[in-house]
Amino acid sequence: YIIKCEQVIKDAQSGEVTELRCTYDPTTQGGAAPQGRKVRGAIHWVSAQHALPAEVRLYDRLFLKPNPDDVEEGKSFKDYINPDSMEVVMEARVEPSVGDDPAGSRYQFERLGYFISDIEDCAPGRLVYNRVITLRDSWAKQTAAEQEPAPSEARPAQKAGAAVKNGAAQDAEAESRRPRTDPRAELRASVPELAARLARYTDELELPFEDADVLTGDLALARFFEDALAAYHAPRAVANWVTNEVLRELKDSEIDQLPFGGGAVGRLVQLIDEGTISATMGKEVFAAMLAGEGAPEQIVRARGLEQIGDADHLAPIVAEVVAANAEKAEQYRAGKTGLLGFFMGQVMRATQGKANPQLVQTLVERELS
Repeated sequence: YIIKCEQVIKDAQSGEVTELRCTYDPTTQGGAAPQGRKVRGAIHWVSAQHALPAEVRLYDRLFLKPNPDDVEEGKSFKDYINPDSMEVVMEARVEPSVGDDPAGSRYQFERLGYFISDIEDCAPGRLVYNRVITLRDSWAKQTAAEQEPAPSEARPAQKAGAAVKNGAAQDAEAESRRPRTDPRAELRASVPELAARLARYTDELELPFEDADVLTGDLALARFFEDALAAYHAPRAVANWVTNEVLRELKDSEIDQLPFGGGAVGRLVQLIDEGTISATMGKEVFAAMLAGEGAPEQIVRARGLEQIGDADHLAPIVAEVVAANAEKAEQYRAGKTGLLGFFMGQVMRATQGKANPQLVQTLVERELS
């Protein structure tokens, strides 16, 4: 929901914030903002109650200087090794939906970068992720800061404004990074419909500029997205599927060569969001759609992919899995909580991946308590 902080409560002696009193708008579930209304920022979070523990390895540059062979007198390249080239976070938390994904799966963790689950170390009950790409180039940022002239009295306010990563500031920054000759921008300049859609996607739908830019760089693609949005009005979720899954499959082909239209993609995203199928099953359905097997609803029914969300149906399966792994259950109760992922993986395997992961976690925790 969109949440507004109405009052900040501080400790009378220390001045530390102890409480935030807020109101929420019940019409904005899922972060959807009414037309004309904007928010200052979004908070990315996972549920502490339902999240899975994971080990996350944050890799950085191996050396502290660009050319480690360019050494000062009396030193060697070893003196320039970066002591923080790998930071290991042992008690990170991730969404339970990724708990049963195969090793080697890739993700973007919000605000942190791109990660891959470790092929050798990832195992049931032990989630390990390696960062492969950061979202920002800290080395370039540091170099730019060193070369920047001393700020004047007016500079701090200017820098603070430039640091805002929402709305127009984000759009301007993204535009500034584009090459001088930009085919998509040139096309929008000659096709008013696309230019209008770019403004609508960023202002009204509040899509990131990068997504809106891609979606309005081709008229057929923009109309495909609009058809998907008409079938299921969830702009960010639909845009994510179109810009990632659909375009990945298109490659050099035209979008009208697909055996389905945008509406089918919208209905597929809706099936995932409503919990009818999991995100992993969604990719299986999408592959079947590409193979010409029909509409997403038909494929789900034909393959029996409906997600199991009935606690009465899953509870006996959970009890059986826990009973079959009594030793690990005792280890979990003794404090080895990382085994939660193992039990969830066993239940998901027993249900052929059809069980609702959030419900499975709740039932497993209840059975192990």
